[in-house]
Amino acid sequence: MQHLLDFLYEHSFDKQLFCVLPARGGELQLTWRAAAPAWTIKHANTEQQIPRTELLAHLSTRGAELDVFERELQSLVAAHIVVAEHLLRAAREALGNEGIELALHGQRELTRELREALTPLLPPRLRLVR
Repeated sequence: MQHLLDFLYEHSFDKQLFCVLPARGGELQLTWRAAAPAWTIKHANTEQQIPRTELLAHLSTRGAELDVFERELQSLVAAHIVVAEHLLRAAREALGNEGIELALHGQRELTRELREALTPLLPPRLRLVR
């Protein structure tokens, strides 16, 4: 499930996400803002900031229903995929298939060149992978 959180963190069109999860001690209200480094969790009269990398463990200790959260994250990712599909289709109509293919090829080439240039400069544990 961490990969879904990471995907949304890196690729979300939304500036804010909100979710209410059932939990052992009552509902948890989760909010993520694109400008913030952590998720805000509200429960009763308390509010905590939890880093994305620690969120799942924290929710688990609070007895949150993680399967509900996973379904919510999957549905958010699916919505982003649909928006991306519509954007790509509209771009193909406006710019033509050749323009889109050139843009994609240019982006792939830039990524490849950056990876080749940066990989030797990084320590082995931080090497970029595809």
